Parts: sequence; C-alpha cells; structure tokens
Amino acid sequence: FTLFIFLFLIVKFFTAEITLSDDPTTMFVIKHSPSFENKITMIPPIDLKGYVVLFSDENGFIGESVYHFLVNFLWWCFPLVGMLYYIFKKLTA
Repeated sequence: FTLFIFLFLIVKFFTAEITLSDDPTTMFVIKHSPSFENKITMIPPIDLKGYVVLFSDENGFIGESVYHFLVNFLWWCFPLVGMLYYIFKKLTA
C-alpha cells in the first residue's frame, strides 16, 4: 500500500504534460526537479532542458485522462488515506 502512495507522489511531482502553443503535439515528460506543475505550455522555440521526453504525439497520449485524474485529484487522496490507515493501525495496536 505504501508503495502505491510513493508511486502516485512520484508521478505527481516528477512528470508533466508539455503542449506547444501553436502545435497540437503533446509530450509526456519526466522532470528533473519536483514541482506541482503538471501541465506546461511552451512557446517555440522549445527548450527541453530539465526534461526527459518519454513519448509525444499529436493526438495526446494513451491514458491521458487517467493521468489527469491522478495528478489533479488522486495524488492527495492516497497520502491522506495512508495517514489515516497508519493512525488507525497505531490506535488498534
């Protein structure tokens, strides 16, 4: 369970979706430094210093809606549930 919490937090803080302001291309990237920003719009010329592009496509990427749901909503639910689970386990022990 804790592994899932850490994975969701890593996805939230170290990945992003980059779109270009004049192009429909969407890139799914890994960020070198953590941040809360997961949707980045760049104006050409693009500077991808600090990012590792995992894949890009003009039509979005597979699982894009799941990714948006995860980074916009679920990322804070799982740590909260984890803390409640930890507190409940300590109280019943």
